[in-house]
Amino acid sequence: MKALQPHRLIFLLLAVFSLAGVSVCAAQTLGKPTPDFSYACASSSFNDFAVSFSWLSPAVASDNQFILELSDANGSFSNPTILSTLSDKNTSYEFKFNINFPNTTAGDSYKVRVRSTSPQKVSAESDAFSAYYMKVNEALVLNNYQEASMCEGTGYILSVDNYPNEPAYNWYKDMALIPGENGSFIEVTEPGIYFVEIDYGDYCSIATSSNLVEVYQPSSLGISLLGDANVTLCQGDAYTLEANYNETTLVYKWYKDGNLIVQNNSHTYTVDASNPGFEGKYNLVVENTLTGCEEASNIITVGSDGFNANMNTPDGLVLLPGKSVSLNVTTSASNPSFEWYKDEVLMAGQNGSQISVNAPGVYKAKVIGNGSCVTEKFTPVAEVILPDAFAVSMNTGGYTDCMTGSLTLNLDKIEAVAGNDRYVLAESSLALFSYQWMLNGTSIAGQNNRSITINGIDASGIYALQASFNTETALSQELDVKMGITETPQIDAPVTITCNDGVLLDITSNMTSSAYTYVWYRNGVAMSETAANLQTTLPGTYSLEVEANGCTVRSNEVTISEVSADMVQLDVPSKFSIPEGQSRIVTATGGESYIWYDADYNELSTSASVELSAEGQYMVKALVGNCEVVKTLELSFQLSYSVPNAVTPNGDGFNDLWILPSAYAYQPDIQVTIYNESGVQVFSSVAYQNNWPESSDNMNYNGAKPPIYYYTISKGKEIVKRGTITVVK
Repeated sequence: MKALQPHRLIFLLLAVFSLAGVSVCAAQTLGKPTPDFSYACASSSFNDFAVSFSWLSPAVASDNQFILELSDANGSFSNPTILSTLSDKNTSYEFKFNINFPNTTAGDSYKVRVRSTSPQKVSAESDAFSAYYMKVNEALVLNNYQEASMCEGTGYILSVDNYPNEPAYNWYKDMALIPGENGSFIEVTEPGIYFVEIDYGDYCSIATSSNLVEVYQPSSLGISLLGDANVTLCQGDAYTLEANYNETTLVYKWYKDGNLIVQNNSHTYTVDASNPGFEGKYNLVVENTLTGCEEASNIITVGSDGFNANMNTPDGLVLLPGKSVSLNVTTSASNPSFEWYKDEVLMAGQNGSQISVNAPGVYKAKVIGNGSCVTEKFTPVAEVILPDAFAVSMNTGGYTDCMTGSLTLNLDKIEAVAGNDRYVLAESSLALFSYQWMLNGTSIAGQNNRSITINGIDASGIYALQASFNTETALSQELDVKMGITETPQIDAPVTITCNDGVLLDITSNMTSSAYTYVWYRNGVAMSETAANLQTTLPGTYSLEVEANGCTVRSNEVTISEVSADMVQLDVPSKFSIPEGQSRIVTATGGESYIWYDADYNELSTSASVELSAEGQYMVKALVGNCEVVKTLELSFQLSYSVPNAVTPNGDGFNDLWILPSAYAYQPDIQVTIYNESGVQVFSSVAYQNNWPESSDNMNYNGAKPPIYYYTISKGKEIVKRGTITVVK
């Protein structure tokens, strides 16, 4: 077996010790805290509780703190509350936290845990417990310590007297919790024994339990009316209704068809069949003055064995001058005969079921029947009146100001006025009137019906309906009709760009009637112009408002723009360059037509584009609307600073001369100097003419290798370029 080398052994031992150290640190644990209570009922008079805690070595750091944290009411530590912090227990492995619960504590699922700061560890959570801070820790007072009674079919309100504003309560009936009742009062509908407590959970609530209140219900009297449920009476008969109780402590309330007819202390009530309308459903309600409770009896129906007799007025009750109205009787009597009365006086000779009257008065008929215990019955009365005047009402058909479309006005009603009374005329009477529609106080030709239909703004005005009978004339209320404008104004400008040259631009409208009022707006501000069309030299956004009868409509908007050079754009800058010997196509946009010129005003093109190749200034005139926009541009050749480093003066016409770019050639402030390989100057020139070498005869060229020359290009005292030139023949 191969032995470990010493340095490997040392390494392994260090690794083992290191792992052992990690294991020791990991072994340090915080115990699960244990509350020294099963539940906590805290209050202002008692709020001292303890939680036991232990932890295991190794030792914590000297600056460690043990912190006891409280969860929320649901047991969550997402936002814990610190109950206690201890920094003097770092050498005590078992100790207690003494705590006070916050006054917001209320729940049944609280937990606590312990957190250390050095090292940072968190203990397991404690078991859940109930904890409440009791703002009230005395008994509640219910119903002022009084018992209560309630009548059958009613309820009774029980309420907390001394602490009515707590968040939640528990109510009990006969010692059983009433589900869903958690307010400070309750309406009870059943007898029983009730009490209430503040909801402080299962353990703490009992400290606030109220006094017991008995709610009882007095026994029912069983009140009823004696006799048959249905009673039939003949004319002149009487029937006495009688209750089964005759007590001085009862108040008797007698009802017919649900309406109170008398309230007294009598347990009987007599129905007299001589009184018209005695038939109906009777019952009794008694009130017990000792308990305040009411009790209703059964119902007895009292009818007659007679017949009915009614008055019909098909023509209404208004007597028009020179006309009569018809009154007739309908009856179920067998073989009846009739007597008619006017103002309680028998009318001679009037013994049919129908009469025609032409004098005002109060009329009724007596119906005499055969084969019934009721032999005579009067009809209801009919008061025939002679009017003092007539009042006509017009139906305005849902009119609203500035409405469009059609509007129908019609007769609503005609009333006969007699003193302070008004009577609506029947249709048969309305047919006797003639009608005339009025507009602005003048009759409208041909409009003699009860209705009129109008449309269009020209139909606006004040309308009324006149109704006439013989010499009587009545006018309805007036209606000021303001019909709306049905058209929508449209404005248009053939030219929408002003050239600032004083030339007027036209804005026209499709509405030009003199019946309208016109107001022009520029940029939302009303102008003084009131004509149907407008001329202007000013740029802006224009609209037109048309008005009639106080009704207005607004047009579309038209924008007049002020001409500017920016309306025409070129696809090159105003100054641009191209390489010498090349060309560039320049294109303009924004205009309707174009003319291109050079600096001598020679016309170059009439299209949107022009091809330029020569240096110089150019101009384009573009037509925008009726306005001319001029744009100028300047073309120059691009400067080249590239100097050739070889020439071939062999007379073939290509590269025979040393050609410098325009940045150096022909420039009066540029000096060109050329030296041979020995440093001897062989050429010097200001404003170099691209003419070297003019002759190669004097060049030292033996064919072995091409001669090399050196050059400098100077501007003043500054050398701006230097290099070599190889001459190849």
